[in-house]
Amino acid sequence: MTATDGYTLLPCPFCGGNEHWFNEKVSDGRLNKLGKRMKRAEISVAVTCYNCGADGPRESYWGDELQATDLLLRDQRAAAVLAWNARDASAKAITGVIQAIAEKAIRQINEQ
Repeated sequence: MTATDGYTLLPCPFCGGNEHWFNEKVSDGRLNKLGKRMKRAEISVAVTCYNCGADGPRESYWGDELQATDLLLRDQRAAAVLAWNARDASAKAITGVIQAIAEKAIRQINEQ
């Protein structure tokens, strides 16, 4: 759990909360007894709302090695912030479309 200090995040599209944290997963991969990689290394980050627990899209890096982990983690955090903020915009756009459809239906009912 890492605070999102230094990043500009839009409010949660579900509850409107303004407090968030980075839900991070870092795995360096595992080797079997013969020294062969069984699992690829992974860094993944999602923004999570403190208030309602909603997660944004998880941004992941998969590779055979994790070099410069701090740089990769920073990049994944930035991608997670972009994904979180885009989801808020998408939710508002969808809400606007639904509202327009509802208003049109009400007008048609009232015209009858």
